[in-house]
Amino acid sequence: MSHLKLSNSSPTPQLEVIIKKSTVLGTVGFSGPTLWRRVKEKNFPQPVHLGGRSIGWLQSEVCAWIKARVELRDQIHAGKSEGVQS
Repeated sequence: MSHLKLSNSSPTPQLEVIIKKSTVLGTVGFSGPTLWRRVKEKNFPQPVHLGGRSIGWLQSEVCAWIKARVELRDQIHAGKSEGVQS
């Protein structure tokens, strides 16, 4: 499922993709309870309510969350390697 997102810099709508819980879990490797705990703690993107009991997540937000985690990892490793002499 997808919806349109208007960009402030462009009058042309961009298509956003909404992914379901099973896809999110498979992508980030969380269990269901861990996903909900992180959502509740605001440590993961908030779901989009699609109607009834159906929800999903914006794929772009999940990808941005993953990218931020990788950048944090890289910063930590860069900091550790600065103190190591060859």
